[in-house]
Amino acid sequence: MVTFSLTLEKDINTLLSLFEQIQELADSEKNALGFLPKQALRDAIERGRLFALIANSGNDQKVAGYLLHSGVFPHAKIQQIAVATQYRKQAVGSSLINSFVSDLEQLGFMSVKAEIASDLEGSLAFYQKNEFELVYERDGGQTRNRKILVHVRQLETDTLFSASYAKRSAGLVLGIKRRSAGEAPFYAFDLNVYFDLAKNRKKSEIANQLFGAALAHNIRLVVANEFVEELKRTTNNAGTDPILKLAQRLPVMPATDKVELDTLASEVHNLVFVQPQRSGANTNQAISDARHLAHAALARASAFITGDKAILAARNQLLSTVGIDVVTVSELVDLLPKGAMMDASKTTIGQDFTCGTITSSELDAYLVDGRVNTSLISEFCSVDETCNNAQYLAIRESNRVVAVGAILLPKTVTPIARLLVHARPEHRDVEIFTDYLLDTLVRISCADAATAIELLHVPGQSLVHSLAKARGFYQNLSTRNYDKIALGHPVTQDNWQQTVHEVRRRAGLILPNNPPSAGNDNMNIETRTDKSIVVTPIELEDILSPTVIIWPKRESALVPIRRVYADDLLGTSNQQSFDFIVNKDASFFSRRSYVNSPRTTSVMRPGCPIFFYESQKSQGRGAIVAVARIVDAIVVQKQDIPDERLRRLVVNDVDEFSTTDKVLLTSFDNLFELPRPVSLKELRCLGVVDGSNLVSPVSILSEKATAILTKGWLNG
Repeated sequence: MVTFSLTLEKDINTLLSLFEQIQELADSEKNALGFLPKQALRDAIERGRLFALIANSGNDQKVAGYLLHSGVFPHAKIQQIAVATQYRKQAVGSSLINSFVSDLEQLGFMSVKAEIASDLEGSLAFYQKNEFELVYERDGGQTRNRKILVHVRQLETDTLFSASYAKRSAGLVLGIKRRSAGEAPFYAFDLNVYFDLAKNRKKSEIANQLFGAALAHNIRLVVANEFVEELKRTTNNAGTDPILKLAQRLPVMPATDKVELDTLASEVHNLVFVQPQRSGANTNQAISDARHLAHAALARASAFITGDKAILAARNQLLSTVGIDVVTVSELVDLLPKGAMMDASKTTIGQDFTCGTITSSELDAYLVDGRVNTSLISEFCSVDETCNNAQYLAIRESNRVVAVGAILLPKTVTPIARLLVHARPEHRDVEIFTDYLLDTLVRISCADAATAIELLHVPGQSLVHSLAKARGFYQNLSTRNYDKIALGHPVTQDNWQQTVHEVRRRAGLILPNNPPSAGNDNMNIETRTDKSIVVTPIELEDILSPTVIIWPKRESALVPIRRVYADDLLGTSNQQSFDFIVNKDASFFSRRSYVNSPRTTSVMRPGCPIFFYESQKSQGRGAIVAVARIVDAIVVQKQDIPDERLRRLVVNDVDEFSTTDKVLLTSFDNLFELPRPVSLKELRCLGVVDGSNLVSPVSILSEKATAILTKGWLNG
């Protein structure tokens, strides 16, 4: 059990006060590091070429390790890394490198070099683990007659060559664009929507919500010229009609070329009314509706709001041929920003650290200390609450902030969430903190509906950037920021169409009208920049993560899990403190691992959805409580489970999960707790399981998985 905290020390006077400890550590590593005279070591400190990690235990301070460096811009060199014996296997060496790399990237360095003797196997493994690559070898000194292996780590810094390479190798570009106030989306609406507001009708309440959002400047509502003209034609007294007078004060879309409007209106009328052989075709009402739609399309309105069944039935054709979306009032109201974001204020407790909210002034102080760009600090710490929802999180260790996450979510129908994640690179648990904050902020952003996200690029935070890319973010070459679209809910055949419209309206990504038919089914999607891209369903799942997509013939795994593991591994308990878990790290990772018998290998297949059934043992609920996606599954010897995997398990003793000396380690991501657990009785009624209790993992077909999600999510 770790009983000390580590702090980074770069202050010259403090390091000189600890000089005897540093020298003693350097002398103890002469065989690996070579001899360094006392004065040379002191000079390195005084020139700012050496920094250390200090282990704090009560009032006692010990030098846990130090890093000595040199080099000439833009290429740095690690001269020595030394870690005191009692602090080894505590990630001290990696923390020193992470801190050094962060500093170099902020300063614009291109690479860092390390030279390691060929007979130092431990040192070679250490540098390889920390992303250093062997580039060449040279002869060492004549005394020891050994080879020196030169390793280099390329840094995340823009150069002429790296930028050129990035352009050649660029993958998906989501086309996320930040709008100015003048580019806010606007929506046209028809007369029936207006009458719902102006008259006491059945749908007046929801119409009031729509127009209330317009008065709050969350959306803009406009009408076509034809809107007022139609009212004039149908009113009995144009001079005194209050409904007409109010309509004449509504914002009107700019006038368009009459010939162009007439031509498009004729096409719309033919598409909506004539081709489907609607009974109202060629009536004055149909012709007027077509002009409304045509004007909205030519004015580039984000959508046309209506309750007309004929127009709504032609929604897909209008999108593909005319380029105008059609929505009902309730659909648009569902996309309106809520009063507050998802509550993330509960404090969660990990191994010697906690995560909770932070004030804007605390965030400001942390970011200033981390040398973050002042414009970003101003943007996130001086928020106009009338325009943005904001939430700030911090991870603290011994009351010291070691990582922060912040989100700005504009109060609009088409928000682009701005995310900022920063962690102290020298901390041994920096990966846990970064992963947890990224996952939490992404889920906050899409709690209400699909959302476009822009993660800010912060120099020196390369771990944040690499973890973001693993979560489906793509780097925008023009801004260097990282973009993604977060869906935030599972998708089945039943809610595919709803998802298509949600993603288009909220994030500008155009998905196919029909869901994928198989896992290798190529799909064309279009971005805001009108670029068409071919992706597979699995790739689409990554782009829209967090989500799980159920397509035909996609089998899922149904896995029984005891309540204690369900609470810990899945977070399905109301208990927010993880004190009772021996290995608390797993509860903070977005990708976690589950262990069971190798006999289940045929069921636990990578890429498959996985449903977790909380068994009735130990007062379990006897219901499916969560769904996720299997990333990989490997069979390993119990004693050979990699350390990286152990950190993602909530159990320390794996013996009970298999009678052999091997276990199956299954990693999963995109985890969703079901709002409504699906009971064993319901599973039997759905034909998911037979009359016996679930005691081992089983495969289920896609239609059964859809039935579970319909019960547990769509109806929940």
